[in-house]
Amino acid sequence: MNVFREHADEITFVLMDLTMPNMDGYQALAEIRRMRPDIKAVMMSGYASDDVASRQQEHAFNAFIQKPCDLDTFKKVVYQMVGVTM
Repeated sequence: MNVFREHADEITFVLMDLTMPNMDGYQALAEIRRMRPDIKAVMMSGYASDDVASRQQEHAFNAFIQKPCDLDTFKKVVYQMVGVTM
């Protein structure tokens, strides 16, 4: 959170896992959105994609990546977040 706070204006999007040590991805995204409501967010998880994807609207993340994922899937989502067409 400190890194985001210090560099919030330089960050294009956040990529976060649902499971993290001090707070889950949803809590972290809520905290980040208090600082930058416009930030794009990608959630990653090894949990069932239906469970996480069903929460996409509630938690307002822009994309979801199911782990493990292949490089092409990862690149596609990253390019989408930075506005580059593959």
